[in-house]
Amino acid sequence: MATRRTALSRRQFITLAGGAAGAAGAAVAGSGFALAHGNGNGNGVPLAAASSAVPTAAPTALATPAPLRTEGRTLIVVTMAGGNDGLNTLVPINDGRYRDLRPNLALAESSLLSLGGAPDQALHPSLAPMSPLWESGQLAALQAIGLPGQSRSHFVATDAWSAGGAAHSAEWDSAGGGWLGRWMDATAAGEPNPMRAISLGGGSRALVGEQSSPVIVASLSEFDLHGMSGDRSLAEAFSAMGSGIDDGLLGAARASIPTTVRAVEELTDAFGAPESADPYGEASVPAMFGAAADIIEADLGTQVIVINMSGFDTHANQLAVHAGLLGDLAIGISALFARLEISGRADRTLLMSYSEFGRRVAENGSGGTDHGSGVAFLVGPALARSQVIGDVNLAQLHEGDVAQSVDSRSLYANALDWLGGPTAEILGGDWDRYDLLRTT
Repeated sequence: MATRRTALSRRQFITLAGGAAGAAGAAVAGSGFALAHGNGNGNGVPLAAASSAVPTAAPTALATPAPLRTEGRTLIVVTMAGGNDGLNTLVPINDGRYRDLRPNLALAESSLLSLGGAPDQALHPSLAPMSPLWESGQLAALQAIGLPGQSRSHFVATDAWSAGGAAHSAEWDSAGGGWLGRWMDATAAGEPNPMRAISLGGGSRALVGEQSSPVIVASLSEFDLHGMSGDRSLAEAFSAMGSGIDDGLLGAARASIPTTVRAVEELTDAFGAPESADPYGEASVPAMFGAAADIIEADLGTQVIVINMSGFDTHANQLAVHAGLLGDLAIGISALFARLEISGRADRTLLMSYSEFGRRVAENGSGGTDHGSGVAFLVGPALARSQVIGDVNLAQLHEGDVAQSVDSRSLYANALDWLGGPTAEILGGDWDRYDLLRTT
């Protein structure tokens, strides 16, 4: 167990809360959210909570990537819930139809960030902190990405993306859970590590498998075993409650306690005494990226971290809202990799970000856009080079939407390859990798 001190404070990381233990007839924790072991509904049996901050400054250029290492890799998945507007994230600058269809929402060309080697696209100005990543070959964009026939319902589309191929939520069970949950099931070995997969800012159905489940951090507030600090007798009592009952909610509550205690003990060993409070505030996006960096640097054996962002459903007043959301994303990503570069862990980290869908090409009458297609990013030294994948053809729209040109499972295939596979077995087939990742 690592004992090195990181920016993640003991007070900030864990707060044991109710949930299944509460369903067993006791309120374990006080107010707030919780870190939880997930269940098939993506909710979870609460365990604890986490927090930290990242520096907002990023270097103007990152160092030359080190040779790829096969051990100790971590995948960070950033979900941008609500439907991020792909066209105002990665802007088609040489097609006048973009401005014709968006007379009020089209971004001023003078404000856009040029991308060397991609003369037809530019980045939203709020993504400026990510420009050094493009310049150093560590940023790829996959535009017009999606699943064939996917719904424009938030819930159905989220289920489809989480399952990694099911076009409708009814197919969730037949898919065997989430794409990352299936991978965790297929690669499980030895004694389970409760910190193997962590979801920050809420649950993630992508991480739920038939045997595997994530630890869910719904809040970044306190690190304390409310009602159990300094005394494990209450935890032992909950663990013994309903002895012999192995199914149902009571059985799940009882079974969660040993995992809870183990997770708390591991994190207590890893992080020291209380430090200063998170300057960004509880549950801020930069704080979640900071917590991700802390987890990686603590060497807890975490292989997958999900960061849940929300607010991208910009049907109205899109310009200001979208700019703020992308600014948070860019600050978090750039500062995360700047920090991991310093600690020597950047080359073992791959980040991907996506929405369940994007927005329509034409603006609506409320200063926003409706549900359409989107864009995803891959970030890290593992990339072969910076590039834009996929086509946006504004002359041939499909029901007012950009036609899909990249299957979401190509994004997932690269991520699973990065983790060491298996890939085809998890995704139900082979998918184009687009030469996105380095091979040496």
